[in-house]
Amino acid sequence: MYKLDNSQNKVELASSSLAWLNEHPILEQIIRPNYQVEIKDAHEIEACILEMVEARQESCYHLVDIRNIKGGSIEARKKFNLGPPPSIKATAIIVEGLTSKLLGNFLARLNQGNIPIRLFNKRDKAIEWLLEQKRKQE
Repeated sequence: MYKLDNSQNKVELASSSLAWLNEHPILEQIIRPNYQVEIKDAHEIEACILEMVEARQESCYHLVDIRNIKGGSIEARKKFNLGPPPSIKATAIIVEGLTSKLLGNFLARLNQGNIPIRLFNKRDKAIEWLLEQKRKQE
């Protein structure tokens, strides 16, 4: 289980870390190296995101770095494919290598949340795109 540290705007989970990017409404999630995301992780990630967004009281744009992921269980992938919480307005996924590209493409294609979602190789380009999505939605 996680503990939300509002003073640092950061949370450490077994599967990943989540942190707000400075003044931007971008919530960055970095999956731990060689981690296999299971259904319990998927539930914990969603609960944590909801709590962090509620504490900040604004919509968020999700930046997910899965470059070093080992994979995800079928149950976890199904959970993520149901779509993100309503407070997430767009998702940028950073990929590199075969495993993360396959998983990223799978998540993007089956996205049932009907939000903009896109894959990137570079973090700075992903952030630029998320900020562009925010401007479009204002």
